[in-house]
Amino acid sequence: MNITNFMLEDAIGVFIGFILFFLIMICPGYVIGWILNLFDFRERRPFVRYLIANLLSVAISPILFYLTYRIVSRTFTFVAMFGLLAAFVVILLHRSDSLFFLRLGQHLIKVLYGEHALLLAFGSSLRPS
Repeated sequence: MNITNFMLEDAIGVFIGFILFFLIMICPGYVIGWILNLFDFRERRPFVRYLIANLLSVAISPILFYLTYRIVSRTFTFVAMFGLLAAFVVILLHRSDSLFFLRLGQHLIKVLYGEHALLLAFGSSLRPS
């Protein structure tokens, strides 16, 4: 008898979705915005660059991935996606203010962890015994 763990399959699917979201919705717009310097992309603050990259990706990704898939091949589409990811990583390593989001993420994790600890501490005392 074959038993399927649906929760594990769903968790793997959600994880793949998070990775593909970043790969499709941030990287192409960031690379294109950086290369063409659209909207003075290079002079903007990091947060604004990510917002512009998201909007550019919404405009560029469907066209880019549809044409590469339809004209060339599925394999080339994945090569183009990972090529854009590699270019994105190179650009981020080149910029020194890109570490802003790393520091912001660390602070966010500390805040969420602190709120979670407070919720556990006060939540257990509010429960009827």
